[in-house]
Amino acid sequence: MFNFSFMPRFVVVAAVAGLLGSAGICADAVRLWTPDPAVRIMADSTPGDEAAVALTCPRGGAVSAQVVVVAAAPLTTLTATLPDLTGADGAKIEQVQLRFATRMRDLGPGTYNFGKSDTFDVLSDTFVPGEKLQPVWVTPHVPADAKAGDYTGTLTIEADGTKLTLPIKLKVAEFTLKIPGERTYVHSLQSSQESLSLRYGVAPYSDEHFKLLERQLALMGELGNNVLYVPFIGKVHVGNDYGMVQLRKKGDGYEPDFTAFDRYFKLYQKYCGLPKSVTIILTARYMNTRGAITDDTETVWLTVRDDDGKLTATKMRAYPENEALWQALIDGLQKRMKDAGVADGTLRLGDLLDKEPSKIQLDFFARIAPGMKWSAFTHGYGGTGNPNASGWFLNGAPLSYGEYPDAYGGFDKITAIRRDWSSPYLTLGTMRGIHSDTGIPSNPFNFHCIPEMALGTNNQSIGLARIGLDYWTLQPNASGKGNAASIFGRYQPDSKIYRLYRQDTRNLTAPGSDGAVTLQRFEMLREGVQESEARCYLERTLTNKANQAKMGADLRKRCETLLIERITAIKPLVDVYAGYNNDSKWPTRAAALYMMADEVAAAMAK
Repeated sequence: MFNFSFMPRFVVVAAVAGLLGSAGICADAVRLWTPDPAVRIMADSTPGDEAAVALTCPRGGAVSAQVVVVAAAPLTTLTATLPDLTGADGAKIEQVQLRFATRMRDLGPGTYNFGKSDTFDVLSDTFVPGEKLQPVWVTPHVPADAKAGDYTGTLTIEADGTKLTLPIKLKVAEFTLKIPGERTYVHSLQSSQESLSLRYGVAPYSDEHFKLLERQLALMGELGNNVLYVPFIGKVHVGNDYGMVQLRKKGDGYEPDFTAFDRYFKLYQKYCGLPKSVTIILTARYMNTRGAITDDTETVWLTVRDDDGKLTATKMRAYPENEALWQALIDGLQKRMKDAGVADGTLRLGDLLDKEPSKIQLDFFARIAPGMKWSAFTHGYGGTGNPNASGWFLNGAPLSYGEYPDAYGGFDKITAIRRDWSSPYLTLGTMRGIHSDTGIPSNPFNFHCIPEMALGTNNQSIGLARIGLDYWTLQPNASGKGNAASIFGRYQPDSKIYRLYRQDTRNLTAPGSDGAVTLQRFEMLREGVQESEARCYLERTLTNKANQAKMGADLRKRCETLLIERITAIKPLVDVYAGYNNDSKWPTRAAALYMMADEVAAAMAK
């Protein structure tokens, strides 16, 4: 069951008095429009009609409706109320989140921009007056132990003296989402600890920072994240100055200080469960060489914590020197993984980035961590390519986790469901070129589709990787002019590898007044990840010979037909910049998917 203790505020009434006056307008000048939540709303959007809102959600999940208040004059006051959703037997869904969609620039000075975007895509508790269109987002969060069935409630909108009501219907499926660490679908988000400390002006890994980090981890849990990156060395591709595992002086040398990591890992488990993969960031691209070793390849930036808690980035000699320090790091993390119950082999060395590791690195870690494997974000350069029976290698580095930047190919050619779920290697797709937040942000619907599209790549990918959660724009770009940039890649701004990847998405959230707030694309990605977990359940059940007799020929055929139809339907709807095709009937497909999961589960229970 999800831990909701740090979820965004679940409001019964969301209201802010207008700043432009309180004069009302006639009742027929205010109405409601109910577009799909994937529709991008802008100030000059052409309003459509009001229609019934009917949502379907798995237990342990969340789903959103978008209700737009349409006014003849700029709105000055607005409230939204939805106490709960009630079932026929009195059961209630009480965690209903109401938010106002606003534009990035409305968050105030100091926030980064999205190019020329004028989209109402930041979901905030605060109503910003002055617009004729105001989207209100209704997001029920369904507990994992909720009773399946139909629920109803009434959304009440009061806008400049006009009161409007709208019935909200919610069908809760029997299908239950487990905490991310117990799911089949693997989701690897790129989050930035130091974007938070820089944006809010707090000391890294201080109490104030951990309040922000807890919010970050809660959001990662909502998106089903179950992969953990642990920065140890600094000034690498993720743009960090400091490591999460720090050093303390011990005699003439140093020893690892796991205080910050232990606190972070405890919070991680609270919201995400046990990770499917943990990568220690202990190498950098500049250390991975084909030729002669230079002085830079033999040094790293490590973080020293003094007795007062102050952190200092310090340049030190790397491996093979200071072997006792590196050994203590590996041993300390392995012990913590074991004590937490993390599966053997989950802790990995990394992060290799389209560049083979040096022989020095390979030999050193093979000696101090025998049998430990590596993770990589790579096209497979220098390696054997895809995993095979003899293993997966990148120029001698034994890999067990890989994120592929070119993993889109072939998705639209799939005509059957996945047949092999037995690979011991974790392979994730990135869906490069299908989503971006640079310039004009991608169609929000793309973010709903990419989790499921990632499952179809190469018939090996088991999830999605390389989407940034909160790499907010916080500094000038490399030239000091033009648009600002995030800290990702700030230490090697001219290197392509120090982007998340080409046409990347760095932000699913925006910096609110006291922590991150989600964007429209966050909510779309959430729903896509949830549906992908249901798809994984169905595919794994279909391909298990022991289950086929229980399902029977008719149910097997209907289930496979539904899954293939989803694949063929996605491709024509996905475009990097186009608006969402509101005739796609995707909410109906989502409902059918969850109902099929319920039917299959019932057959398995017989």
